[in-house]
Amino acid sequence: MAQTPFESFIAAFGLKSKDSRAVDVVAGCPVSLKFGKRDVTIRTAMDKEQFEAVKDALNASLASSGIKEARFYNGFVQFELSSPGGAIEDYTLIRNAIQTHIAPASAQRPCPICGKGSCDMAAFHDFSDDTNPLNEFVRVHASCHAHAVEQAQARITSGAGSYLRGILGALLGAALVLAICFLIVMVSDTVIALLFVAVTGAAGIGYRLLNGPYGAKGTIAFVVVSILAFAGYIYVECAHYIAQYYELSIFAVLLEFEVVAQTAFSPAYLAEDWFQIIFFIVGLVLAAIASPASAKSALNDIQGFESMVLPLDDVGELPQPVNR
Repeated sequence: MAQTPFESFIAAFGLKSKDSRAVDVVAGCPVSLKFGKRDVTIRTAMDKEQFEAVKDALNASLASSGIKEARFYNGFVQFELSSPGGAIEDYTLIRNAIQTHIAPASAQRPCPICGKGSCDMAAFHDFSDDTNPLNEFVRVHASCHAHAVEQAQARITSGAGSYLRGILGALLGAALVLAICFLIVMVSDTVIALLFVAVTGAAGIGYRLLNGPYGAKGTIAFVVVSILAFAGYIYVECAHYIAQYYELSIFAVLLEFEVVAQTAFSPAYLAEDWFQIIFFIVGLVLAAIASPASAKSALNDIQGFESMVLPLDDVGELPQPVNR
């Protein structure tokens, strides 16, 4: 079986990889690579002032190859390759440019955990809080990193967080998707049933964004919230159609709870909304299986990042891709 561009790339440079990510250390400079279907994103940490000082020379060294100019974003220099198929040749040039223009500054970067220098490994570090991880491949001390990983695992397994905030986040996430669905109904009198697949997933994401605890209880919490939110949508949708039919204000109709509820949750009305209900159930099952609140999944993510830890080597010639 023929290798994919990603597999060929990994084999050519002998890199560590996980899913669509790969990591490299170029003359002591940690580099992460993300393969998409149509592009490759390459990132390495650098201070903005240092980037501004070498930007022109860096981009000039790559100009003849047709590689897009490097840009600075949120503490990282980023290169983008438009064709995964030609990534081996392009990355060889980028590695040489990194060694010449970025690696000398990279060696001066302190550990993001303790703030001291003389780092001895490259690893993924979470630069945000635990509710919204932003993992980047950087220089760290092995001891600092091990402690940070232990703390992250303890937060996940201990159930730290707030169910109240998590439930609020789940409600906001589900309400956002359902509000879009209802807006489409009001504006175009059209129902896009596929959107309802996203309701429970959005609830799960909202649950974690507001620091809902990991675990089975968390999954149950955002699933129940999404069901209640969907029931609320059915109620509001029914009120909209009643108001439209009798030419009344929807706000006045919404207050007639008993009448609207009896109509909205009657077998006849629910039968008309069968396609919305089916898509919602599909999304609910998928979100429950791939739960954002799953402690096991979160721990597996950490293990995946840990599988790409690399030692630092600040001295030596830049290795060339392996011919295969």
